[in-house]
Amino acid sequence: MHEQLDAKILAHLNARKIPTPAQLAYLPRMLNVKEKRSLLAALLVFIIASALLGGRVWLRVTTAAPKSGGSYMEGLIGVPRFINPLLASSNDTDRDISSLVFAGLFRIDHTGGLVPDMADSISVSEDQKVYTIALKENLTWHDGEPISADDIVYTIHAIQDPALKSPLRITFTGIEIAPIDRKTIMFTLQRPFPSFLSALTVGILPEHIWYSIPTAQAHLAEYNIKPIGSGKYKFKSLTKDSTGVIRSMSLQRFDEFHGARPYIDELTFKFYSDFPTALEALQNKNVEGLSFLPISYQGALKDSKNIELKRLTIPQYNALFFNPEHNALLKDRVIRSALARAVDRDRIVREALGANGTAIMAPLIPGFDGDMTESNKLGYDPESAKTILDAAGWKLAEGASVRTKDETELAVRITTIDQDANIQAANIIRENWEAVALKASVDVISRDRIRKDIIEPRAYEILLFGQIITSGPDIYALWHSSQNLHPGNNLSVLANKDVDQTLETLRNTTDKAAQTELYQKFIDKIAEEAFGIFLYNPQYLYPISRSIHGTENLTRIAVPADRFASISDWYVKVSRNLK
Repeated sequence: MHEQLDAKILAHLNARKIPTPAQLAYLPRMLNVKEKRSLLAALLVFIIASALLGGRVWLRVTTAAPKSGGSYMEGLIGVPRFINPLLASSNDTDRDISSLVFAGLFRIDHTGGLVPDMADSISVSEDQKVYTIALKENLTWHDGEPISADDIVYTIHAIQDPALKSPLRITFTGIEIAPIDRKTIMFTLQRPFPSFLSALTVGILPEHIWYSIPTAQAHLAEYNIKPIGSGKYKFKSLTKDSTGVIRSMSLQRFDEFHGARPYIDELTFKFYSDFPTALEALQNKNVEGLSFLPISYQGALKDSKNIELKRLTIPQYNALFFNPEHNALLKDRVIRSALARAVDRDRIVREALGANGTAIMAPLIPGFDGDMTESNKLGYDPESAKTILDAAGWKLAEGASVRTKDETELAVRITTIDQDANIQAANIIRENWEAVALKASVDVISRDRIRKDIIEPRAYEILLFGQIITSGPDIYALWHSSQNLHPGNNLSVLANKDVDQTLETLRNTTDKAAQTELYQKFIDKIAEEAFGIFLYNPQYLYPISRSIHGTENLTRIAVPADRFASISDWYVKVSRNLK
């Protein structure tokens, strides 16, 4: 009887395979300490394994995609003065921010190609003197006002106004502009200008903001630091220190932008007075990138896991520019030629650049120019330099260390910017020249003074500086004698009729073969006259946080601001979508 009852009870219990919650509640009371630990470990392993398996399955059935949101913070050297595309071309900080705030009729994309920006269509006359451009529909300024042809006309007229002293004035000299209707503009050129469309990448100003400000007072306008444009980002805010110096500026994505809208919501720029301070901010994660990193500092980021150091190619040459107005000896082509032959470019690239660059002897940029060749007439040959100077009467007296002629010492002064690579290069050149018995000294000028105090007034004998070729073979603005004085950009204050004529013809030639021939003629002539000593083409080092995605195509820039050409592709946040 009892056996039958036990069997019925067991059968009833076995009918339920899984314990009820009430039964499980008694489990801890039935286990000892060791068994409890084993059970807990098993549960943790089960949870972790399930999470990993679920994660792998999720990754297989979804794909990563950029997501709007997030921010990016970058450190810049110097402070903004003119976030105004008509005035910004001589200041990298101004130009960086201007490229984000303002849009032009055309723009340079991440491949270096010229593509429409605000322009919708273009037609060019057969003689290539008349350009008719139609604007895209529904263009608006950051303050919500509509953009019209009148804004384009106002901007070009402002550039042409001598009172503004825009560095761009020479580019638009002799060009007429007129509105056809609210959305169409016609440009009329005096002669064909092959690089004209490249000139139309200049940012456009809003007429309704600027028309009431006298051109001569435009430099003082508050809109230069609180700009209103039509670019991908709009001005949000700025902060100043107790002395009134701008320390940071924030930009916000412009959601009504006419092109591809960026993913990143906000950009913040912090302004530093020098590279060591900026680099420290990057290492301490106070910023996520720097606008530029001098070669001498690259070792500081060698072991960084968070920062990617991009090595960008850039059409820049660094050279020595002569100003005989401050040293009459430099009027002598023989002396200039001897100076050029005494410079060891390979040593400069090796020691000052750490091999991060290419030695050059002409304004040719590797990878940016066609089939032109540079002259070897001014290559490194110190013995030839000595012979040339001896023949010209610059003798080295017994026991002396400096050559003289008619009791005049052969002495020059090099001026350069306070940047390690430039300083090292200048000192190598000084040693090179001292080796041929020439007296040389080096002046180092701070970054915030070099433009206003040295370059604009041409207050130097020999300037070691870099120039960027922004429009292919049209380097008229960099070497024509009409540009010898500010706001021109010819830093060698010399003149030659053949050089000027060649540049004028080159500027107005559309045939590619003829352009190459003329550019070669210019290169040969400038070497013959020793108008400058071309040194090297540096790499552009751009450190940026690995948390910023979408920068894979950033390999080549024409000017530093072009690093933002593909900013619409950059993103911080990621979403996953089912495949």
